[in-house]
Amino acid sequence: MKIRTGFVSNSSSTSFCIYGIGIKENELINLLKPETIKKIRNEIKEREGEDECFEKFLNEYGENFDIREWLEGNCSIAEYYCNDIERELDIFDDGDYGYCYLGRQYINMASDQTKEAFEKETEEIIKRHLKGDFKCETIEETIY
Repeated sequence: MKIRTGFVSNSSSTSFCIYGIGIKENELINLLKPETIKKIRNEIKEREGEDECFEKFLNEYGENFDIREWLEGNCSIAEYYCNDIERELDIFDDGDYGYCYLGRQYINMASDQTKEAFEKETEEIIKRHLKGDFKCETIEETIY
C-alpha cells in the first residue's frame, strides 16, 4: 500500500499562504504607482500590439490612453501584471469575485532569513509598486 505524504488534490482549487495584501482588483488599479502603470501599458503593447480589441481601444483613446480603463474593461489585473513584478511577488486572482492577493509565499523565505526580515522585505517590495497605506498580513486562502 502507498501512503501519500505530499499535497494531494482531486479538485481544481488553489491553496496558498502568503504574507501580503488582499484587495479588490478595481481598488488595486487605483493604488498602482504611475511607473507601474507605465510598465503594464508597455507590456500590454508588447503582448497584444496586433490584438484587434487592443488596437480598437488604442484607436479610440489614442496613445495616451488610461491603462486603468483597459484593465477594468478587458482583463484581470493579475493576468497583465508586469513580469518584473511577478518575479518579486506572488499574485493570486480569484477570478469570479474580482479579488486579488499580492505578497510572497512563506515557502520562498530564505533558509537563513527570519520571519520578521522576510515580512519587512515583502512590505518594501509591495510599497515599490503601490501607493497609499495598506496593511500586510498573513493570508491563507483556497480559491475554487
